[in-house]
Amino acid sequence: MSTTRHGEDDQRPSVLILGGWSPGPLNLIKRNFYGICTFLEPSIPMPPMGCSWCLDIGMVMLAAMIGLTVWACVILDDFIKSRAWLAVARLAVIVIGLVLSRLCVAATVRGSMQKGVNIASRILREQNVAVVIGFSWGGGVLAEMLRLGLVGGPDEPAVLLIAPTTVIMASFAMRTDAPLTIRIPDSASQRVHVCHGTYDESFCPHSERWGLTGATFHLIRDNHVFCRQESVHELSNVLATLLRTHEEPPAERML
Repeated sequence: MSTTRHGEDDQRPSVLILGGWSPGPLNLIKRNFYGICTFLEPSIPMPPMGCSWCLDIGMVMLAAMIGLTVWACVILDDFIKSRAWLAVARLAVIVIGLVLSRLCVAATVRGSMQKGVNIASRILREQNVAVVIGFSWGGGVLAEMLRLGLVGGPDEPAVLLIAPTTVIMASFAMRTDAPLTIRIPDSASQRVHVCHGTYDESFCPHSERWGLTGATFHLIRDNHVFCRQESVHELSNVLATLLRTHEEPPAERML
């Protein structure tokens, strides 16, 4: 886990970062808050990047399924002599193999998301984290944590979601898009901020769904990586707001 720390007795607030397939604006945000925050950035499974997700049971089953499909298509020659029926049998095997392989892909994505949730949850138990930032894939993992009620509450870390790829992840995982299942009470709306780009339909379609969750929603004129100076400035302002909210007594947050 990458940690930006400044001494053993550092009393700076901790910010947990769940990253994405690219750094996006995260390095620039960390630079803006150098000396202000301690950033915790664990490695999380992130298909198709990295290798840790390759050992997931879903990937093992997928590899086995591909091998079995090929093997079954080959040995059918020994049992079926009619070319017509052989073609039908092979087609049936291939269709079944494709369906089961699709389920294995869904299991892999779900397993990777759950492992990311588990890694982040362990850090939240061990560290006094003020804000959790999730970008891209990490935003999808953080959205799942929000759905489970692990973040965003009055006594829990505040949330900054940056271009969370919940639609893509839900599609591969064969589940409902996270914002359609999240409802944030009015008392917590200022502790959950979601930032999407106006030119990010490829990675983050249906971003308007977050406007129905009760979160504070920001639509920024940028693409998925949010590297424009104005975008980084706006994201930094949101993080600064969340850090100030964390420092307020719980009673004042409700006002």
